[in-house]
Amino acid sequence: MRMKPPLSASMPRPGRGSQLLACAIWLVMMLVGALPVHAQTAIWTKSGSGLWSDPLNWSSPPWLMDSPRDIVFNIANSYTVDSALSLVDIRSLRVQAGDVRLRWPESGGNWHITVQQLDINPNATLRLRDVEMVIDATGHSQYDPIYTSWLRDESRLFLENAGLNLIMGRLRYAGSPLIEGHGYIWANDIHKGRSFDDTGSYLDDGWLTIRSSGGNLEIKTYSLDADLIVANGTRLMLNHPAASARVEVGGVVTLEGGELSTNSGLILGDLVGNGILRSSGSFYDFIGGGIQAAGSLGTLSDILAVGADRVELISTS
Repeated sequence: MRMKPPLSASMPRPGRGSQLLACAIWLVMMLVGALPVHAQTAIWTKSGSGLWSDPLNWSSPPWLMDSPRDIVFNIANSYTVDSALSLVDIRSLRVQAGDVRLRWPESGGNWHITVQQLDINPNATLRLRDVEMVIDATGHSQYDPIYTSWLRDESRLFLENAGLNLIMGRLRYAGSPLIEGHGYIWANDIHKGRSFDDTGSYLDDGWLTIRSSGGNLEIKTYSLDADLIVANGTRLMLNHPAASARVEVGGVVTLEGGELSTNSGLILGDLVGNGILRSSGSFYDFIGGGIQAAGSLGTLSDILAVGADRVELISTS
């Protein structure tokens, strides 16, 4: 009795060409999977104010794009972008020109924007009104320049009951930018970074200025390279993430009738102006005047020796 060959034996064996083709397809798939995913760019094209959710205001509607997405504002006008979307998640937000206000138009709540990088060009302005912006580059090295957020020379960031929270990533500045308003800034550190102008020259001059206005401003950080201005009728709160540690301020603190307070401790440079120092921590260190004040924060004559016109000291410790 003649036996029927097994099915596998009756099937044609693949030739060497077929095997090479299969290997090539597999290799291409592996290489494609390993390539980085390039961000898609959405550019605001309307010359004036409008809704974030209106597709006619964009070169391409960002909510129809696959992640990651880059948002660009480059029109040299003053305008407001309102959003009815409470949550927006993008890779980067770049203000290349103009005066742009991102605003939550409702009477309550906030617009929550999560980005991996924020970049404001020289002489450009970004205003956040009832916005909580989280900068989160988790999964990437905080030293990677792609995920470093920048305030360029003469750029301006205004907080109008708004917050800037750097969970992962660095905030660097070049030249003399300005942060002003009321709300909060939480960042591990805010330092001068290496940046270059249009001619390729290194920008080393200048200093960041942070000014409280319109209400209270809280800055939670380890160290800060900036001049601080505390406007009349406002409070600027400098707090360390660890309540038992001190925040080191590398610039001049000017009191314009306002109050500088801390719940941890401060290392200050020069102190000028007229206002109030309040501490629930244990000490202030004044580097500019070469004095240290502990417990009761020293005496008024000590503070006047640093350069302040009039400072009222209040300790709650």
